[in-house]
Amino acid sequence: MSLPQVQSPSGSLGAIMDKKKFKFSDSLFATILLYLAINILSLPLFALYGFLASPFLNSDNPAYATTAMYTQYIVYWIATIAFLLIVKQDRPILHKLLPGEGGNTLTFLVWGMVFGFITNTICIICALLHGDIYLYFSGGNVLLFIFSFIAVVIQSGSEELMMRVFFYQRVSRRYGPIVAIIASSILFALMHIFNDYISVQALIDLFLSGVVFALMIYYFDSFFMSVMAHTLWNYTQNIIFGLPNSGYVSSFSIFKLDASTAMDSLFYNVGFGVEGSIMAIIVELASAALLIVIGERKLKREKICVN
Repeated sequence: MSLPQVQSPSGSLGAIMDKKKFKFSDSLFATILLYLAINILSLPLFALYGFLASPFLNSDNPAYATTAMYTQYIVYWIATIAFLLIVKQDRPILHKLLPGEGGNTLTFLVWGMVFGFITNTICIICALLHGDIYLYFSGGNVLLFIFSFIAVVIQSGSEELMMRVFFYQRVSRRYGPIVAIIASSILFALMHIFNDYISVQALIDLFLSGVVFALMIYYFDSFFMSVMAHTLWNYTQNIIFGLPNSGYVSSFSIFKLDASTAMDSLFYNVGFGVEGSIMAIIVELASAALLIVIGERKLKREKICVN
């Protein structure tokens, strides 16, 4: 398996960054405070969205309600981009969002989609084969599924924007990639601490998911790749197969889960879905290992080309 070439940071994952003097505003603690501030300042925007979109959020049509629920995360896009525009020091981070910047290409976008779909589908197939869940075809309007996909891109992209662009880039600038990967992944897991049916296994899986997405940023410098991998993971389990997405069960999906047949096992968690299973942890560990192997080989090839 190989991935297309893209320029990435020099040195390996374990490279030690040059020591420089930084202001308090560059510290990990300050970055965490800024992250919390963006969340707090987003609350009025969420309230405004809730008011404006209430007919859809409270709609009897499950497609409208689900799409509106996911679309509300556009608030985080607005708040985070506004912060990056206002703070001159952090304004260069916005370049990580632009098409053609680093690995933000159509090729990596597609790789992200394939990655997210395959990894989640593996978990679901294992649960099906083990007899932990039973799914039946429900169908639906194709156009509404397209709109719901766009909504999931907004939701998943907002988390990638906050975690792997804003938080990761600020921390990496000061402490290097290893600290940035670990810190952003811990925070990503803690983002879900109040989700319904959260568990220790689910938190471990969420942490490892964060590591996988951060490795895509480090090795391939591709926001597009991490967003689409995240999107297809969420869309596959929630909208295609009708399973819980971090505890949230969509009433609008191509397949439906017969909830009365669901069982807890190594492959499935009744409340949190495949994300709360041991199998998901194994898949995420294998994904991280694969990305590291491919990424390190890529860095070695780039060093040879430079020399």
